[in-house]
Amino acid sequence: MSLHLTRDATVHNIGVKAKQGAKMKFDMSISDNYASFIDEKTGMAVFVDSFDNREFEVRIGSIDESKLAGTVLATSSEELNQKLHELFSKFQGAQ
Repeated sequence: MSLHLTRDATVHNIGVKAKQGAKMKFDMSISDNYASFIDEKTGMAVFVDSFDNREFEVRIGSIDESKLAGTVLATSSEELNQKLHELFSKFQGAQ
């Protein structure tokens, strides 16, 4: 099952449960090729990587186990961080 997030981002039911109350502050730059965000209280982790700084693959889970949650297309840092927040929020709601 997949949930359509926006025209260019999809969140998938990936079998990794999001822990309730996990909070993420996304502050990735569009010029970064990789970033990770970890909620210390819950152990929830989000890993983001890109080869072209336009299409960003997002993995969600823990440091030990994460799975592809979706792909985000962005042309600015603001757009990227907003879409990461939306994707993570949708992922938490899909669990």
